[in-house]
Amino acid sequence: ITARKFAHAKEGAEHKRFKQLVADSIAADPAFSETRVESRWVDADGTRWRQPDVQSQWKGQRIAFEVQLSTTFLHVLAERMTFYRRNHGLLLWLFRDLDADEFRLAEDDLFYSNNRNAFRVTEATRQLSEERGCFVLECLWHEPRWVNGVLTTITQQGAVNFGDLTFDVSASGTPRAYRFDYGGALQGLVQQQA
Repeated sequence: ITARKFAHAKEGAEHKRFKQLVADSIAADPAFSETRVESRWVDADGTRWRQPDVQSQWKGQRIAFEVQLSTTFLHVLAERMTFYRRNHGLLLWLFRDLDADEFRLAEDDLFYSNNRNAFRVTEATRQLSEERGCFVLECLWHEPRWVNGVLTTITQQGAVNFGDLTFDVSASGTPRAYRFDYGGALQGLVQQQA
């Protein structure tokens, strides 16, 4: 279905621009090395591969950056997550926009699987990366709070340093990246009320 939908379509200018923003932002951070755009990442068994939009080494850890500009099938996202986890790599999904009320289905899936955190790179964050000498991203996250006795979710947004992100695997086995630990904060709030 996807092959027919995008039959022989070339990659769009916007996607190329986003990949270049990522590569330029990473180049400002000396903790990264061996950055490549659209280069194959071969599976440990040597038979399968993925081609992340951008990949790099961060403090010796291989990481893939996938720019999510259009919707895709959940199984495609899951296959990529499984591939990088199996090959001991980190994965960071990057969005076009950070409006949680406007996320498409695939973006919602990524947002919730990343502990209610979403990331993007912009011209402004690229400039911050160059000024600070570290990779800076824009992050949107949810924070749970008790408001007048009702558990409420507050949306926060701001610039974060890549080095401040946490990469782990959730209880469901999904690899994730986040700046704010929504699950941990929610658990703490629930325990306070118990």
